[in-house]
Amino acid sequence: MFKLNKNISWYLLLSVCLSFSIKASPWIGTDDVYLRSDLQILADAGLITVPVNTFPLPWRAISVQLKQTVSADLSNYVNLAYRHVMYKLNAAKNNYGNSKLEIEAAQESIPSSFGSNNDIEWGITSSSEYDAPLFSIRATANYAKYHDKDTLQYNFDDSYFAVTTGKTNFFIDTQSQWWSPSWLQSLSAEQRVHPSYELGLERTFINIPVLGDAYFKTGINKLRSSDDWEYYWRSRLALKPFKSLELSISHFDFKNAQYDVEDDAQELSVDGRLSLFPLIELPLGFYAQYMIDDSESDYNDSLLGSDYSFVAKNTQIRVIFEYSDTDNDTDEYGHRYSIGSYVQMKNDHQWQIFLHHHDTDILKNQLVGAYRFLVYKGMLSLSLLLSDSDQSDKINTGISWELRF
Repeated sequence: MFKLNKNISWYLLLSVCLSFSIKASPWIGTDDVYLRSDLQILADAGLITVPVNTFPLPWRAISVQLKQTVSADLSNYVNLAYRHVMYKLNAAKNNYGNSKLEIEAAQESIPSSFGSNNDIEWGITSSSEYDAPLFSIRATANYAKYHDKDTLQYNFDDSYFAVTTGKTNFFIDTQSQWWSPSWLQSLSAEQRVHPSYELGLERTFINIPVLGDAYFKTGINKLRSSDDWEYYWRSRLALKPFKSLELSISHFDFKNAQYDVEDDAQELSVDGRLSLFPLIELPLGFYAQYMIDDSESDYNDSLLGSDYSFVAKNTQIRVIFEYSDTDNDTDEYGHRYSIGSYVQMKNDHQWQIFLHHHDTDILKNQLVGAYRFLVYKGMLSLSLLLSDSDQSDKINTGISWELRF
């Protein structure tokens, strides 16, 4: 048996004490792809007019808009997503799910996507939240062996402290980020295995002339010792001028290089999503992202994707296709084609399966699957990776159990 040091013991005690919270998190995080799928349906249907392509996503504006919705007027396709989102919102407001205990293990890291980082070999996570009228806090304790680390790590990833004035949040956090309309891969620099320490602010703007609803976020980040840089400034502006269109721009300014590279570098990322649902009531969306890096003259990434969602016998299905093209010769993945689906069944079981094809000599194909279902009041997740790589095992498995209370 290993012994926790005194600081860890006090931190776990704080997590337990904070579990007696009475409110909800101010954000929708990056850990639930099925909730995101529901939100995207509501956004495509025009029930949510704020941008939904930047996570963590503020709950406040979404909550206000959904309270104005009359569910009896919705089609079965939209109503099912509406009920799912309202359940999540009401459960959080009634103090269900604000605290979490998760145990997980995986043989090997599998391709990351929204809602799945897959960076832990084995570990345990405990977290609790408290939300007051003017501030919110989440205390998270992680003890794990990571695939990219040689020793056991203890950290505060996924913690935050936020002060709010209504539409504006000032925060200190270590939350995972996802800045893209994509589902399987984000090109921007914010998608890191280990989140940075960030000090920043965000604000949602409603009904700006010509621009519509908008979301702005900016902050300074202290990076981990394994990164090439010590810190960087990142900002993102997301706009929704029409119900069918979202446009965003992100800027990253890296400072103080730790290795033999330039003293600073900048990255610029632009992305957008066009939904056909508000135009012709077809639940089909197209999205793209493009990123350039001024530290390497020939470096740029591009991503194209499409998603189609529908309901069959109260089962929600979202089919996704993505293609990414990396011009950087050092990227082992090069061109990547991905196709697959997310499925939410009416018995609350959830599963996904995706095939990734890489245009490289190192790796050609990966088949990734996951299944989630309720076991003893918690969600049990099973994952499987099949690969034809010569540099790793052909078959890899993972398992996690998450209890929210």
